[in-house]
Amino acid sequence: MSAQISQQADEKLHLVAGSGGCRAMLANLGMLLALNWLGKLKVASMGGISGGAIPFCLYAAGLSLEEIVDCAIGLDFETLVRPQEKLSSVLKTHYQAGRRKGRLPGKGIYSMENFAKWLETRLKGEWPRRERFWTMATDDNGAQVLFTENGMFKRIQGEAFQQIAAPARPESAICASCTVPGFFIPINLPLPTGGQLQLYDGALSFEGTRPLSVVDFFAFKQGTRLVFCDVGAERNNYDRLYNSIWRIICGGRCLPSYKAKTGEKNFGMPVVEILPTVTAVRSFEFSAPASRKWKAILEGFAATTQALTRSGLLSLEETMQARGLLQEVEHLEKACQEERLDFSVKLRALLILRGVLKS
Repeated sequence: MSAQISQQADEKLHLVAGSGGCRAMLANLGMLLALNWLGKLKVASMGGISGGAIPFCLYAAGLSLEEIVDCAIGLDFETLVRPQEKLSSVLKTHYQAGRRKGRLPGKGIYSMENFAKWLETRLKGEWPRRERFWTMATDDNGAQVLFTENGMFKRIQGEAFQQIAAPARPESAICASCTVPGFFIPINLPLPTGGQLQLYDGALSFEGTRPLSVVDFFAFKQGTRLVFCDVGAERNNYDRLYNSIWRIICGGRCLPSYKAKTGEKNFGMPVVEILPTVTAVRSFEFSAPASRKWKAILEGFAATTQALTRSGLLSLEETMQARGLLQEVEHLEKACQEERLDFSVKLRALLILRGVLKS
């Protein structure tokens, strides 16, 4: 038993966040809260794609988990995206000009200019230097474009990463990784050799929603275990309609693959899969109420504690502690419904009392 505890104390984790918009952002925040509360937030590297990379980026920039929670719960994400085009205009333009060339849409319904400004004020224009943070986008040809503090790197399937530019501004990197084709306007970044890269959601590369091999590029030897959080595909009528439209318009190129393509079972280190079933919010539900945002965070929190238990990273005492807290949350939610109390306020007080949050 003492040897197992010693091994757990020496664990340094590579944290990787998958895509999924608001669901991924909130679930991965729940993962960070759980790891921190259980004393497991010892990181060799952290990064990811799309919405899942946002809480990692803020944490790596030095924000406390309490500050990130305040951002996630208190902010109306709708204010950070600005309508730019009608869906009909985006579809028509792409179908006429891009589909026959096998290209991704050059226009989008929403602009992320306000989101970039919001990120800039929190990141102060500097690349997050804590925990070896990275994020990734995809170019119009499906190549991976990796963003790190050391520069921009590009990789075509079957080849190695090659540096193509100096480090990009972090807000531009995050926006590029979140650019769902047709939904957001593509991010264009200039290259030192001339021309520019048109970038899209990091989930569109040849690795799909699981870019685990990126860890091997620059930080593999520094960690002992890879922890991956993936909220998976969304299963609702809106998502089915969205996927159907874009499957017709761009032949499926606009949609991510949820099939693992990295061979992580032979990755060279243990892989912990955290697979939250996030139903409290939708991927593009930017104005979800605080109570449902909290539920999505807790779905990520609960899935993390379960995955850590299955992987042998929690002692029996820690497992019982986590189960006890989740039972308290369940009872609190029922009491708030019966007595018509504000669940968000009561939940935060409980999490502070149990040491998950400091304030």
